[in-house]
Amino acid sequence: TASGSIYANTVTGRGLAWDGQAEAGSNNDQIMTPSRTKSAVDALAPFAANTGQAWQDVTGSRTHSTSYQNTTNFPIMVSIATSTSSTRNVEVSEDNSTWVTVSETSAGTAVRISFIVPAGHYYRIDGSVTITSWAELR
Repeated sequence: TASGSIYANTVTGRGLAWDGQAEAGSNNDQIMTPSRTKSAVDALAPFAANTGQAWQDVTGSRTHSTSYQNTTNFPIMVSIATSTSSTRNVEVSEDNSTWVTVSETSAGTAVRISFIVPAGHYYRIDGSVTITSWAELR
């Protein structure tokens, strides 16, 4: 058919993309197979429904002034309900040494703080607080 000839002429001389090319998306001269397309989508969509992430109550295993590491292959979301008599920083670090403040508690008030922690990064509340609840989407 005419459309078959057009298609055949369009793909002549083009090779199949490999996973790295599919994920980078920088080469427009290769052909994407269904399998390569799925690999690219899986690699580039960490919050896709198929990651198996679920909210977990980790209150009993978390405390203030202690750093924790996101050991999953995906970003996680952390949600903490806390109160304190002093302002305290909520921090994230790539190397468990240099910290970036992503939120803070307010002195004398109860607050709920939510933030995202990239894969491999560390997170903590720096200083004494009362933790009412600590949940993580992991």
